[in-house]
Amino acid sequence: MKLNIVVVLYNKTINQSKTISSLLDNVDLLLDAEVSLAIWNNGPHTIKDEVEQFISSQRFKRLIICEDVTNSSLSMVYNAMLDPDCTNIFFDDDTVITEDYVFSINDFMKSERDVFLPKIESLKQQRYPKVNKRTGNYDGELDELSVVSILSGLSIKKKTLKRLKDKFGNVFDERFNIYGVDTTLFYRLKSLKFDRYYVGGTLQHDLSGISAGGAENVSIFRVKERLWDFTLQTILYRKLGAFLGLMKFIKTYKSRLSIFFILGVFVKAIVYMGHPNTKKKSVSHILFSSNE
Repeated sequence: MKLNIVVVLYNKTINQSKTISSLLDNVDLLLDAEVSLAIWNNGPHTIKDEVEQFISSQRFKRLIICEDVTNSSLSMVYNAMLDPDCTNIFFDDDTVITEDYVFSINDFMKSERDVFLPKIESLKQQRYPKVNKRTGNYDGELDELSVVSILSGLSIKKKTLKRLKDKFGNVFDERFNIYGVDTTLFYRLKSLKFDRYYVGGTLQHDLSGISAGGAENVSIFRVKERLWDFTLQTILYRKLGAFLGLMKFIKTYKSRLSIFFILGVFVKAIVYMGHPNTKKKSVSHILFSSNE
């Protein structure tokens, strides 16, 4: 079985990435799989000076390292780095991959299920996946339509990648920049009547809104990006839940966002029909590409 692992770095070197270091510690536990690694450095600093040292010790069937220090949209990055001919796993740069997670991936790879969802914990509580907006003690096969989770640790087999691409032209909605890339993937899966999930393997994750300790401690950058997310979901997908989420979000952060900024985002979202960052041309470079 072929497995492609995509890791996106931001403001970290390869050696600073918890995801890559923990992957290297556990990659030999992936059974009966030809494992490829695709690393994308999304800036703001280049990693080209450490590539040679990293590739000298790599143990992957295929390795590709790309970068765009101008910070491309995550949706574009994931679409560019996934391999449509195999199962793909998607990671950010600060997830600790555990033995428990890898063993669950082995079970998933042998199963007839097409999308794997890790159990996401933050501050000692399970946060994802959610079914009908509720977190539960889900484990193993999950036959539900209204599912949502985050992308880090999520895996999709090639049959479902093809279904998504055939219907939408790509897997991830490239109108979204950072936030909303995960939620809109689940909108797309639901539109395909997809209900063949597999849940397993616990991952600890730093969820910004929770770990920050309250709305007043969330960075203004994240607040603005979340506003773009809710606004675009409301306009592009016309979901009642997205609209209600937008109203709740504005109420929560009204002291930190001016009415002029909120209206500006709404107008730009209609004009661009997407986040402004998705409209700029990616300036990407391949730093290394090889087959074993």
